[in-house]
Amino acid sequence: GTLAHREVFAKTGTIGGVSSLSGYTTTVSGRRLAFSIMVNNMTGNADAAREVQDSACVAMRRLQVD
Repeated sequence: GTLAHREVFAKTGTIGGVSSLSGYTTTVSGRRLAFSIMVNNMTGNADAAREVQDSACVAMRRLQVD
């Protein structure tokens, strides 16, 4: 469990060097956010891209937005 665990609702996708994650979450201040994260020109497997996407989701959840 991270701050994003069970609080981010998203769909992954991968194809030929691209990894994406699109969905929505609610910040800790209660603001709903929709997002799409795409990592292009990947080499190897998608693990590094997924780590970046996971970190971005945690950062979005932490946002203090009015």
